[in-house]
Amino acid sequence: GWGGPEHFLAPEALARLSSPAAEHLELRRQVYTSLRDYKRDGTSPMPWPWIYGDGMASVPRTVRQHLTLSPTQDKLLLAWSRGDFDTTPFAGYPHDLDDAELDARPALLDRAALDFCVADAFHPGIEVTWPIRHASMFAEPFRIRQRAEGAPDPDYGDTLTPDAALAADGPLHAQGPGDLGRWMAVPWQTDTAGCRAGYESQAQLGPRYDPYVPTFWPARVPNHVLKQSDYDTVNGTDTSADREAAFANRAVWLRGLTGSTPQEQRRQMVDGWFKLGIVEVRPYLGSDGRFPPLMQVESPPAPPFDRATDTNNLVNVQVAPRVAAAEVACAVADLTGFDAQDVTVGYVDNIDPYLREAPAGHTP
Repeated sequence: GWGGPEHFLAPEALARLSSPAAEHLELRRQVYTSLRDYKRDGTSPMPWPWIYGDGMASVPRTVRQHLTLSPTQDKLLLAWSRGDFDTTPFAGYPHDLDDAELDARPALLDRAALDFCVADAFHPGIEVTWPIRHASMFAEPFRIRQRAEGAPDPDYGDTLTPDAALAADGPLHAQGPGDLGRWMAVPWQTDTAGCRAGYESQAQLGPRYDPYVPTFWPARVPNHVLKQSDYDTVNGTDTSADREAAFANRAVWLRGLTGSTPQEQRRQMVDGWFKLGIVEVRPYLGSDGRFPPLMQVESPPAPPFDRATDTNNLVNVQVAPRVAAAEVACAVADLTGFDAQDVTVGYVDNIDPYLREAPAGHTP
């Protein structure tokens, strides 16, 4: 982000990254090699991007614990890292569909729809999930394979087995009404309340724990936000130090949810989701260039969510069911240095898909 160690949009950094000159080859190479490679990195959280993947679990089991770029994206970035790219400025897309050539309009309509999708990671939640990665779901690029008109809904029985899921007449092939959405969380509020950052099993906590990354879908479900009051300070007449501190402060978006367990907070989210702040783009009103020209700012939450401290629910720790939450919160505080009041402790089944932390006989 703005002013951070990897602020690639800073004019000086952008000028170097956008140049194919040989003197910038090593910089481009370092950026490229910082990106996740499953064969090299395994389940390490350190490579970019710091986003959870399809197979995210509180106790990592697969390399898909974290997100990686698609083969197409990787190929393009590899070419860029080698200096094999065109520096001709992109003219941009038309602002109005009527301004586009007729043969370009279908692809532009596809892009308009897809640009606002959450996309990776395809972890069961707020949008279409992992089945969308299967080519068998598509009749052609960007076109879902449709079930024949009048064909009955298939019945997979009480349990969807791997064999049935992957069969030619299974759910990863022709789709009917509601088939894409059936993999998602119901109701959506429960998953949104659970899509946080820095999930960790109690067994793996330590001083290197970071509550801000990795994260889920930061562009659509914020975890940490710039509050309206801090935005006002940035645009005010306070000292430079106060303005910089206000800009640097991030409040937990779900700080208004109370109770020490995820189950309690899910119920509150279902009942009171509309009381959360809404993130909107606001301008920086100054002309000194000290802050970004546009900021994403949270509107004030409605009562009682507006009474919470900024860091409530900052730390999220997965434990087996029926563990004493208060005792764990204190232990986590000792291990990580965070305040016990900021720790949410509990068992969330959708981040334990392999039942590594569930008791015997538990089914999600």
